[in-house]
Amino acid sequence: MRAGGVSAPAAGFTLAEVIVATFVLALMVLTSNMLLSTVLRAQKNTESATFADAAIRAKLDELRFQPYSQLAAGTDQVTRVTRTWTVSETSGVKQVEVRASWLDIDGHTRAVSGVTMMTD
Repeated sequence: MRAGGVSAPAAGFTLAEVIVATFVLALMVLTSNMLLSTVLRAQKNTESATFADAAIRAKLDELRFQPYSQLAAGTDQVTRVTRTWTVSETSGVKQVEVRASWLDIDGHTRAVSGVTMMTD
């Protein structure tokens, strides 16, 4: 107590201040967690799409070295990507399309494709 009978103000935080600070901190943690989850999903989906694109390029390169007369449609599996290629011929030019499909992190089917033209 101070002289004159007046008490000194209490040091520290009130219960209301502690509750508000805890709420704000919890809100920041939840927001950060949601943001991190979104970033990780996007990174995983981008990684899968990049892998599928590389798988398409590899198959197109492989098909380029096959004899023209032996180019034919087919399907194979590379890790988690299914590649399907089609060959169509018009006026002595073969069009080869390679399609890669995979399941994304949410279980949805995603696909990309690449096309090239080949002549004898």
